[in-house]
Amino acid sequence: PHIFYKKVCGGFFMAKIIKTKAKVNKNTHKPVVTYLLSTIKGVVLSFVGLVVISVAFINNGSFTTFTKIMIYVVLGIGAFICGYISNKKLNGRGLVNGFISTAIYLLIYFTLLLIVMKFKVGLNILIMIPVCLVSGITGGILSANS
Repeated sequence: PHIFYKKVCGGFFMAKIIKTKAKVNKNTHKPVVTYLLSTIKGVVLSFVGLVVISVAFINNGSFTTFTKIMIYVVLGIGAFICGYISNKKLNGRGLVNGFISTAIYLLIYFTLLLIVMKFKVGLNILIMIPVCLVSGITGGILSANS
């Protein structure tokens, strides 16, 4: 452990020097691993939610506006979880950590969507970007403030 000397107020205009040990955050040396793990957790959670919605869609037989909104909500919750978990592990800036983990989350989903949709970009994909980014950044900020 590193030892630092810190100047503190010792009384009436008297400076006192004390020895302190540096606090080392063990998670800061591997932020990439933390981003990837939090992103995987968010992707798995949103994938499970999307499977539940698709089963309900198959049982209902009609694709309604409510179903489309629920897809955005599930993707937003997954992005929120990414931002929240990454900032809890890294204890840093919530906005930056939320943005980075959500960007990785979006890259994974866009890669999967483009493969499934045979590289056709639609309006639904463009709506997903701000929904997920706002949710992920909000998760990062909320975890920084809690």
